[in-house]
Amino acid sequence: MTRIIIFLLLFPAIAYSANVRGTSESLYPPGTSVVQVFDNASTVGQTGTAVNTKFLPDQGTWELVVNGSPTAYEIAIEGSIRGTSDSWYIISTMTELDTVNLRHIYAKPVIWIRPKIVSKTGSGSFDLYIITRGN
Repeated sequence: MTRIIIFLLLFPAIAYSANVRGTSESLYPPGTSVVQVFDNASTVGQTGTAVNTKFLPDQGTWELVVNGSPTAYEIAIEGSIRGTSDSWYIISTMTELDTVNLRHIYAKPVIWIRPKIVSKTGSGSFDLYIITRGN
């Protein structure tokens, strides 16, 4: 009986962790999750992991970590309500040369989001994180 109770107590933690992929992080408060969608991405035109946010957020947050020293770049967050190849549209962009940048998306509700390297000059790569589910 004790083993069954311990298993039942551990099961929600196991089930919850399945929603967090790769090198993602779970943030406080519980129920907030961040997914890493670029991990050392460097090729112009490259798109990152498409994430189904499982709801229609009217605002979101993404964080870009710049590795190396590109002299210029443009990273875009694309959104889609269908997630098919011909339905992606830019909803946010970033070009700042800081090491870590944070950007918020407002009034653009979509189900699917993904990053894209639009342009890059010089050496460097990008890590990018997106909040996929808020509290």
